[in-house]
Amino acid sequence: MPDVLVATLVVLTWLALGAASAVYLGRHGRRHPGWYGVCLALGPIMLPIALEMAPRHGELVRRVGAALPDTHRTVLVAVDGSRESEDALRDAVLDLPAETTRFVLLTVLDPDLHDDPQARADAEVLLAACAAQLPLEGRDPVVETATGNPAQVILERAAAEGADLIVVGRRGRGLSQRILGSVADHVVRNSPLPVLLGPERVTT
Repeated sequence: MPDVLVATLVVLTWLALGAASAVYLGRHGRRHPGWYGVCLALGPIMLPIALEMAPRHGELVRRVGAALPDTHRTVLVAVDGSRESEDALRDAVLDLPAETTRFVLLTVLDPDLHDDPQARADAEVLLAACAAQLPLEGRDPVVETATGNPAQVILERAAAEGADLIVVGRRGRGLSQRILGSVADHVVRNSPLPVLLGPERVTT
């Protein structure tokens, strides 16, 4: 086999294993663009590192909200600032009776942004904007910021809050869902609870 062909196969294999590491990290919540360059550069060396770095469980960073009577239905709404999550929140507001619904608004940060003050501040602004859309007549919703794999965190927080329903956008921000997988698809497939998806957006 010519040396050029061998070298080409080695390079392609190296890049493929690096890309696999990047996808694995992305599917587990680490979607910072810098990781993709690192993974491609380190190739197969990155595989065990990616397996170690991928968070197994989410971590709750901030939670604000008071308990409400047990007669209230608890609805967890995952928001990420995308138009799709805005649509899902709007539909939840229209479809659910505000007087008997306990809303939990959740946003999930990349684990790499866990200690980033700006990321936390942006999350608080996002949650406050979403809370302002809820017709709760003086009752504040529960607002939560967490880090980890978004789909896994949504399921974990829904269980922790005793949710009766999960609301999530069909798609979110970030890289193509074909590469990293759809958070909504994972939640729908794995949730023991009913899941309300936002409407499908038509792109032109």
